[in-house]
Amino acid sequence: MRRYNLTHPMSKRSGARIANAPELCRFLQATGLTHKTIRQIERAKHALVLLQQGVPILDVVYQAGYFDQPHLTRSLKHLLGQTPAQIIRMVRPA
Repeated sequence: MRRYNLTHPMSKRSGARIANAPELCRFLQATGLTHKTIRQIERAKHALVLLQQGVPILDVVYQAGYFDQPHLTRSLKHLLGQTPAQIIRMVRPA
C-alpha cells in the first residue's frame, strides 16, 4: 500500500488552506485518495473533454493548467491510459 506523508506542511507561498493531519487522514481513509490525486484526476477529465471537443493539444495544455505538452501527455497516459494523440484519433477516426 502506498504511504503518504500527511504531516509535511505545504508551502506558505501557495496560499492554500492547510488541513490538519486528522482531517487529511479521514479523507484518505474515506476515499483511498489524497486531495492532490483527486485534483489531478479532475484536471485530466477536463483535458479529456477539451480534446474530445476538438480543442488543439497546446490549447488544452493551457486551459487545463498543465506546464507543457509532455506534462499533459504523461498525466493522461498515467491516469487514462492514453496519450492526447490517441484520444484525438478515437474521436476523429482517419
